[in-house]
Amino acid sequence: MNKLQKEEELKKSILFLIDTINSKGSILISNPAPLFPQTSLSSYTLEPSELGFIRTVSWLYTIYFEAGKENVKFISKKFHLYQIDIDEQAVKHKQSINFLRTSLQHDLFAETPHNQEIQLFCRVWYNEHCNRDYPKYDEDWRNCLLCLLKEAQLFFSAIGLFIDKVSQDEEYLDIIISQWKSRLSHYHPPNEFDRIIELVTADIGRKNLDPVKFREKNYSAWINELNLLNEYTFEIEARKMIERDILKDVKPVLPFNGKDIMDNFGIPPGKQVGELLKLGYSLLETHASESENLLEILRNEAIKKGLL
Repeated sequence: MNKLQKEEELKKSILFLIDTINSKGSILISNPAPLFPQTSLSSYTLEPSELGFIRTVSWLYTIYFEAGKENVKFISKKFHLYQIDIDEQAVKHKQSINFLRTSLQHDLFAETPHNQEIQLFCRVWYNEHCNRDYPKYDEDWRNCLLCLLKEAQLFFSAIGLFIDKVSQDEEYLDIIISQWKSRLSHYHPPNEFDRIIELVTADIGRKNLDPVKFREKNYSAWINELNLLNEYTFEIEARKMIERDILKDVKPVLPFNGKDIMDNFGIPPGKQVGELLKLGYSLLETHASESENLLEILRNEAIKKGLL
């Protein structure tokens, strides 16, 4: 068996482990949703080796830190309960995927302590697997890919063993399942907030707000707030937090500026322009849904107030 065949066999083995874990896990926690939802990356090819490595890192990242994040966190912290011993490299496997993915997809040029930590970690990892600070030849990439797949296989095997151990644990089964379900009920992936942010911004006239950037800024705080609640309806609580933080953090911006006022109203630079801008901001609070007509609304109000 050549290396490519071995890599493909390892990938098939991992996919089989995931399918088995999903089947047994869904029954165990009475949840039809798979523990690790299949992603589009699961059908990718491993050739050439460099591209196969990059795709594998991305694929595993989506499982560990996105699609299956809470299940991975819960299960990996419970390995010790059943004396599930895995190789030291497999123990560090999640961190390896996190740092490798960051180094491959983000600019680490800035010399921050965090970036330096990632760069050092990756250099050490590459040296351990191909004896270089960074893979240079196809053989280097192939060795790194092979090692990465072996680590993933060990990690998913440990998860599968955990599922089997819990299923057979008559004494603590109910307790562990209760803890597991509680964790999942309080987890809401970022895209759930994005959907509600889009609804809120449309409702309150802040359509120019970037939902993803706004969510990235507030996501951790929102999750922490939800974790303090016992029972709640996600859509209701999320909307409350989103509305509050939009009004608190994001100041409305006029759809025109001082030059637009001078050009449209035929007035020279001066104090009058400032007064009209000030009036425009006050009108923005009450006419947010009419932003495209705000300049004309400003003209009418300014005439009424003797500013034009």
